[in-house]
Amino acid sequence: MKMLRKVIRDLILETSKDQAELKQLQQDNIELVVGPYYSRGKRISLPDEYKKTTDYLRSFKRFWNEKADHNYFNSITCVHWINYIANHKSSNRAYKESLKRILQGNPPIPPNKISKNEFSTIGYESGKISGKGTGIVGLKIKNRRVTFAAVVDSWTEYNHGTSAKLKDYYKSSGLPKRPFLQINPDNVIFDKEDFNKSSMNYFKEIIIDNWTWDTVMIDNGWLWHPGIKELIDYIENNWNKSNTDNIINIEYF
Repeated sequence: MKMLRKVIRDLILETSKDQAELKQLQQDNIELVVGPYYSRGKRISLPDEYKKTTDYLRSFKRFWNEKADHNYFNSITCVHWINYIANHKSSNRAYKESLKRILQGNPPIPPNKISKNEFSTIGYESGKISGKGTGIVGLKIKNRRVTFAAVVDSWTEYNHGTSAKLKDYYKSSGLPKRPFLQINPDNVIFDKEDFNKSSMNYFKEIIIDNWTWDTVMIDNGWLWHPGIKELIDYIENNWNKSNTDNIINIEYF
C-alpha cells in the first residue's frame, strides 16, 4: 500500500497542471478522440466530413498556445532536418534535390521569405544540437512563432501533397499542422519544467509558423559524402552566386 501511494504521488508530480488540464480536455471529448477521423498525417478533405473533430483539434492547439511559456520557446533552436524520416521515400532524395524542393517548391521558400504554412521542426535547448534527434543536413530556423511542442512525434498533417483546393482554403492563414487525436498529453510540453521532467534531451516535434530561414546546417562528420559535396557546391557556386542579396549561410556542427 505504501509503495502504491508513492507511485501515485510520483505520477501526480510528473504531470503538470497544464498537462492535466489538457488530459481533461481530451477526456471530455473522448467520443471524438476515439471516433473516426482522417489517418495520421493526412489533411482534411473539403467539405470536412469530421468538422466537430477538427474543431476539437483546433481547441487542443488553442489551449497549448494560451498556456505555453512562449518566452521559453523563443530560446529553443529549431531545425528542420532534410531526409530525416527513415524508411520514407523522401529519405532517398539527394540532399541537393531536397533543398531545391524547398527553394523552388509550391510555394517556393527561399532564404528570408516568411512562410505562413506551419512547419515541423526538431527543437534543442541552448543550441545543443546533438543526440538521437540530430540529422545530417538541416534548415536552421531564423525567426518563427512556436505553436505546439512535444517530446514525441505528434504526427501532424503533412504539407507535401496538399491539394490546390485546400491551399486556397487556407490561403490567408497558411496551412495548419495539428497533432494526431490520441497523443498523450504527458508528452506535450508547455514550459521548461515540463521538458526537464521528460526523459528526452530534445523536442521531437516543434510546430512553427510565420517562419524564415537563412542557414543550412551540415554535420562535419559527413563532409566526405558525395551528396554533401554536391550540396555545398550547389549552395556556394550556384545559388549564392545567382542570389547575392539572399545568400544561404552554411553552419557546420
